[in-house]
Amino acid sequence: YLGGTWLVETNALGNGYAATFLVAFVLTEAGLLMLLFIREPDAPAVRERSGVAARLAELPGLLRADRNFGVFLLACVLGALGRIAMPYYVLYAKQTLSIGGHELGLLTAAFLLAATTLNLVWGVIADRVGFRAVFLGSLAIWIAGTFVLLGADGFGALVAVFVALGAGSGGFMMGQQNLVLEFGTRADLPLRIAVINAATEAMGVVAPLAGGVLATALDFPSVFFAAIAFKLAAAALVALRLREPRVSRADS
Repeated sequence: YLGGTWLVETNALGNGYAATFLVAFVLTEAGLLMLLFIREPDAPAVRERSGVAARLAELPGLLRADRNFGVFLLACVLGALGRIAMPYYVLYAKQTLSIGGHELGLLTAAFLLAATTLNLVWGVIADRVGFRAVFLGSLAIWIAGTFVLLGADGFGALVAVFVALGAGSGGFMMGQQNLVLEFGTRADLPLRIAVINAATEAMGVVAPLAGGVLATALDFPSVFFAAIAFKLAAAALVALRLREPRVSRADS
């Protein structure tokens, strides 16, 4: 909100957007420097040191041994492909409603506040029924927000849409990052985390590029429908094929 009001609207330093990026860079670097004061905790179980190639060679066996984790990996990839529309929500809003820096700041604030504060709700749900439910619920809200965006005709509706988009994307990230911790053994946890993060971040790079091609060739709604399709596929896979890891672990 402050960036949109103080920097974009006033065209600070001759380029309001560039000034916003500069401030974001400084704040991000300050946050990263705080890591220098954190001591790495001792892990309860550590695998023998080996090369990256040797560790990656273990991945097919890991997926064969835990097919439930393989389903989760595929669902994360599909959900990450649903981020194809992420850069274009604001562009579409700006194009359809001709909003300025102040309104863009409010939309961004609504998105981020929903993503952070509603994590408390997602946490309660996870405690009671597991992170699988968080994963599914966040995808449902994300899909609903994207649908409503296509018909939003006022700024109030647009704020509600960005709240839904923030809640959905925040819940998806929370579900993905925590659900992976509940598969398999502690010793294999670093490999599972690495695989999930590498796969989803790779799709996070590819998806916006594909969205740009689609938006150029067709239009923004086409990008949003593609995003909805990927999220629906991820939700269907989780609903039909992914078993709650807590239940699987208890049974075994």
